[in-house]
Amino acid sequence: MRTDKAPFSDVRVRRAMSMAIDRKGIIDAVYEGVGAINPPIPAALKEWSGPDGPSSARVAQYYRYDPAAAKKLLAEAGLSKRLLGDDGVSPPTAPTVLVDTRQLVMKYLKDVGIDAKLNTKEYGAYISTTFYGKFDSIAFGPQTGFLEPDNHLYGQYYPGELKNQSHFNDPVVADMLIRQRRDRGPRQAQAS
Repeated sequence: MRTDKAPFSDVRVRRAMSMAIDRKGIIDAVYEGVGAINPPIPAALKEWSGPDGPSSARVAQYYRYDPAAAKKLLAEAGLSKRLLGDDGVSPPTAPTVLVDTRQLVMKYLKDVGIDAKLNTKEYGAYISTTFYGKFDSIAFGPQTGFLEPDNHLYGQYYPGELKNQSHFNDPVVADMLIRQRRDRGPRQAQAS
């Protein structure tokens, strides 16, 4: 979502959207019950995961499927009417799991009052626009796999980076991203 534009610049709206999505339901329906809920650093990169995964006390409530709480947060943010979103999403050649997941996400969002319209693009058009953050409100589509956390975190959350699709800009996080580049990884941390 475009965190640099209202209403997504309001943390309550972002938290509500997170709480509107039944991640376990998606895993069960699309991945035959096999999968893990991704924390800020993808679950596959568990060696680099910090303390704020989906089950940590500080953030667990925002990963939990709770449509009633999501509606309450949207109302607190002044969004009692249906919120429309441009779901600038994946190309028609997307894998079935991505298409199925997209449909479930759209359903969950609709359940709390967010109408996302389907805007399917040819793959080249998707990459040159949506993938690089050129969309109006919300988007859903394929991502590049990550083999290490820097590519994931720096690319998606550092201001001005091409893969910062959400246009996220927080000086504290930006400083942390620069500092994390100095870390040599888990081996150095274990040897200390």
